[in-house]
Amino acid sequence: MESIFLVTEDNSNRQGHGIAGETNFTTASFEVNGNMMNDNRTEPMPNLETHEVAAEPCVSCGSTSTNRVRKKKRGINRPNWGRGRLEILQFNKEGQAVAPAHQVAKWSRYLGMLAHDHSLFPLDTEDWRKLDESDHMDKAWDRAKCTLDWSNPKMLTMEKRIRDVVVEKLNDRFRSFRPMVKRVYYTPFIGMEERLHCGDDRVHPDQWRKLVNHWDEDPAKKRSETNKKNRKNLKMSHTTGTTTFAQLRHEYVEKHGVQSDQVTFFVMTHTRGKGDNKQPVDEASREMMLEFEKREPEVRERGEDINTEVRNQIFAAVMGPEKRNAVRGYGIGVHWKDVPNIITERRGISREVQQQREAYE
Repeated sequence: MESIFLVTEDNSNRQGHGIAGETNFTTASFEVNGNMMNDNRTEPMPNLETHEVAAEPCVSCGSTSTNRVRKKKRGINRPNWGRGRLEILQFNKEGQAVAPAHQVAKWSRYLGMLAHDHSLFPLDTEDWRKLDESDHMDKAWDRAKCTLDWSNPKMLTMEKRIRDVVVEKLNDRFRSFRPMVKRVYYTPFIGMEERLHCGDDRVHPDQWRKLVNHWDEDPAKKRSETNKKNRKNLKMSHTTGTTTFAQLRHEYVEKHGVQSDQVTFFVMTHTRGKGDNKQPVDEASREMMLEFEKREPEVRERGEDINTEVRNQIFAAVMGPEKRNAVRGYGIGVHWKDVPNIITERRGISREVQQQREAYE
């Protein structure tokens, strides 16, 4: 997973605030009793070279003020993707890109660039569903699709699944971009004229002013404080870096010939070190792993074998059932119907049992 690093003059004064419909980080991966542990797919903030320069108007945002000191920065980091050639990617059956690794990383950055294009996805959009229902999403998909090599017949049969995953990823990048620019260009200047000027060239001036008007409203401030408190409850981190969960699962199958169960995958993605020296990444992860180990002997005492289904049941007993039609540890685009032997939120039963019951009703 890629992390966001903010280069500021005073980090202590630059605390992020979310608003309704925004997430400070990407779509969910692991959740503990209602607390989302996010999967990865937030685009990194461009590297900023900050230094004081002579006061000048904020040309990119339409400012006429000569009192504000602006900061120069590097241009947008555009990935070298689809420039005069078709790109080859391997997708899994869920439509997620899994190989080659360097291509997956560039594909992810390219989708992030599309999600930050204000002509496709206006930053002041209140409801993502309005964009999904408009021709904006079709235009974004057409641009992404035209960069890929579709000569593999199997890939052609997966176009709908690939598109669905792309749409979810664009949603994720779009939702994470707004809190990022808010932390940098609005929050440090609350109550000041400077908040009206955005120094990010990807943000349209008119869209920025509408956002500022929204954030200045009391209801928006209350939601921001609520989101900030919720964020403090998130305690677990993962150790996958820029590698996606889909890539890790693909590599696991390539090596072992079978899918990883949820307990095994959690341990893989929440430990550091090599061989016998691996340690949990944080105390919350350590507690979960100890609870996993504690429950396995209890299962054996009942005379049951420890298999994938049982380990998934142990995972659900410790971490809680899967919620909101997402499956922890699988990444963006995977839903309940795609993964067997999971425990879902609805009545706390496995998906297979739920389907059997519905068939007899």
